Amino acid sequence: MLLGRRGALVIHMKPLLTTFAVVSLMIAIAGASFLQPSVRPARADFPAASFSTDLVFQCLPGSSMLTGFGWYSSNQGPQWFDLSAFDNDFAFGSFASAGPLDSSQTGLMWEGLTPATWYFVRVNTLTQYGWSPSQTMHFYTPSDCQFQVLPQAVTSTPADCPSLSSHSLSGCVWTGRGDYDTYDIGETVNYCYYVSQPTDVRIVATKPDRTSLVVIDGFVNGTGACLGPFQANTPRGLRSVRMYGGPDGELLSETHFYVR
Repeated sequence: MLLGRRGALVIHMKPLLTTFAVVSLMIAIAGASFLQPSVRPARADFPAASFSTDLVFQCLPGSSMLTGFGWYSSNQGPQWFDLSAFDNDFAFGSFASAGPLDSSQTGLMWEGLTPATWYFVRVNTLTQYGWSPSQTMHFYTPSDCQFQVLPQAVTSTPADCPSLSSHSLSGCVWTGRGDYDTYDIGETVNYCYYVSQPTDVRIVATKPDRTSLVVIDGFVNGTGACLGPFQANTPRGLRSVRMYGGPDGELLSETHFYVR
């Protein structure tokens, strides 16, 4: 249960990293077609903060999510980021808060959200004129977030990875099907990768509505693995899967697939 009020519950959160891709808000899930989430730009008049309609999600162990938020600050005073699972205009005792945040802060990471769930967020700025809350933004977390490293881990250079170099960082990413192949709604999708040497690896799958799911983000030992099972979800259309590596996060490989 989410609890909190201004000054009652303070959660120290990490600022949103600039390496997180910017993604738009609309999220829908397979098996819940009766839900029709839509982009809801959360803009407010000065001096309130204004949300960007952008989110990024990353799966965490235990079937929870790390979610990145971004907004436009008015720089008019300390800010509090409020999150609730209830559409009740942030009634007393029904939401959690992170703050005070610096007046210049424009992003936040929130850990532990539940997949396939509606949430409601706002940024409340304490200005010289009093409290100035942003408009409320609501969003639906993805459902394709239960994964593990599959037993068939890659232990040798796969045929899908031509031109690997032992002298420089290189690698590739692929799914179980060919580039630009098609999955049906509800089918299992596994993401596989290989790198030529130990390095930091980040694999991001971007959907046609510009929402994004981080498949992996961390140090790997210089071989490879398959991550899954994920699920092909709505919205239908083209997915772009990009793998970044090295200290500068350079693009190492890219693959694509359709969901129909």
